[in-house]
Amino acid sequence: MSSSEALRAVVARLVEPEGPIRLARGQILARVNDVPIVASDLIPWRAEDRKERGMTHEMFAFLLKRAIDRELVSQAAGAQSISLSAAQVGQLERLRAAEQERDPAQVEFDVRDAASELLLADLVAKSGGPNPYAGPADVEAYYRRHADELGALPAATEARAAAWQQIEARIRQILATERQAAYRDRIQDILGELEAHARISDS
Repeated sequence: MSSSEALRAVVARLVEPEGPIRLARGQILARVNDVPIVASDLIPWRAEDRKERGMTHEMFAFLLKRAIDRELVSQAAGAQSISLSAAQVGQLERLRAAEQERDPAQVEFDVRDAASELLLADLVAKSGGPNPYAGPADVEAYYRRHADELGALPAATEARAAAWQQIEARIRQILATERQAAYRDRIQDILGELEAHARISDS
């Protein structure tokens, strides 16, 4: 069963004639390769929260899809021996420190989401997918291909540096749009491939 089919099955099972979907913290909503997805995987659950939480059908479908994708990424990273680097762990620790005044459950949920995004980026890179950020070599290569359009650089050192700064900013903006679109497309391809080879059920 694909994640879309699992989503429809879960929503159909939980939907009431009127009102929001009601969820209990440890309620199993779906399974991804036998790993349960529970209600607390969808939203942070604080100690003082009521036993049940409500949400709209649309929000439930969105959050469940995100939780399923997060589990797929975690399992794929483990299967490919991909783990967070020291720099990435440090990045997560800085995120945790920046949010230290927020509710601890929310902080840990945000850190978990961020860790999944980092692992997904590593999966994209390992698959040969595009880097969403342009490096100096990419900028220079683009300029060489479009020098006539972008204009020649002045000979004088100071004027040349000022002109290049403007041209570089323009090129980076162009490349960011192109690369981010290609990166998002690759993410969707990877998630689709993971879903196609996963066992996703609604219980």
